[in-house]
Amino acid sequence: MTQQLSLTLNSTLADLASHNYQVSSVTRSDIVAKELYQNPELPGVLIIDDSELIGMISRSKFLEKIYLPNWEEIYSNHPIQKLLDFTRIPPLMLSSDTPINEAVQLAMNRSINLIYEPIVLICDHHEFRLIDFRILCQAQTLILQKSRQIIEQQEQTKQKYFNLLNQEKQRINEANHNLNIEKNIMKKLYQSRFIERENAINQHYQKILKIYQEIVQTGRLVSKESHREFHAIFIGANSIHKNSEDLESVIKNISRDLETINSASTIMAEIVQKVRYLSVQASVLTYQQSSTNQTVLSQINLEMNRLVKQTLDLSQQMNNVSSHFKVHINNLKDIAHKEDEVTRKMILNTQRAEMAIAELDQLLENPNLGLTNLIPNLSNNN
Repeated sequence: MTQQLSLTLNSTLADLASHNYQVSSVTRSDIVAKELYQNPELPGVLIIDDSELIGMISRSKFLEKIYLPNWEEIYSNHPIQKLLDFTRIPPLMLSSDTPINEAVQLAMNRSINLIYEPIVLICDHHEFRLIDFRILCQAQTLILQKSRQIIEQQEQTKQKYFNLLNQEKQRINEANHNLNIEKNIMKKLYQSRFIERENAINQHYQKILKIYQEIVQTGRLVSKESHREFHAIFIGANSIHKNSEDLESVIKNISRDLETINSASTIMAEIVQKVRYLSVQASVLTYQQSSTNQTVLSQINLEMNRLVKQTLDLSQQMNNVSSHFKVHINNLKDIAHKEDEVTRKMILNTQRAEMAIAELDQLLENPNLGLTNLIPNLSNNN
């Protein structure tokens, strides 16, 4: 009997009930007939000599010969080999690890008169056994039933998961619907806030841009004023440098005139000494009143005339030096006046530049603007 509870979709012929009734080829046929009568479950008999399979006679074929009129004369007392030679039915031989489904297919592929013949099972250690085709069909039926049960269970499981899937799908659809509603609400709210924010940013940007343009204009004005005033300062500095050179030249001229006055003063001191000396000699000679003295007086007179002439020349030189001093002093006054004008212009230009820079600083540092950090970014973007 088959072990029905242990069969699976992967069961093989080894899992089925089988029979190993076998005889040698010299065994008498009546002995085999007696065994088949006593064991109705035997599907047939195996004829084996020296562990080699000679053939197989099924129960149905054996019974067909028994019911023949001349059975006892022809086969009963003769070896089974004679009956085997008469039937000569090639058995279907399958390995014990052959799947049941495959064995059924192979058995069903036999000719119509051999379909119900037993199957010879080749086991390990070169052992041979017989499996009744009815047992094979029952096993196949059980496997099919189990297969159908599995399929039904799978269908039920599939239907269960399909229902769950539909429920989940319905919940997902509802969630998507709610999500779309919330998304539309959020989108409208976001768009409204975004438009308001964008308008506020645009207005703020326009204010920043206007202030930035004013800053740029002021910066350009400061730059222009700074360049102009710094250029004026540069010109004034050059003018001061030139006036300094002129002043140095005047000072050198005054120094030379002072040297001339010093030299003239020395000569006049010498002349005064000589005049004193000549006056003393003239007094002495006048007192003595001699011809020699007259000659000496003439010489003294000539010398005094010469000294007088030198004195006059020195006086003229002193007058010339005085005139030079007046000219130098006038030049110094002009230079001082020019330097004063240049200095005033430089101070005025510096004040104007400072005022322009202060105006720019006031614009940049105005706390009401709150845009000091944004101006560089706007400048970079533009």
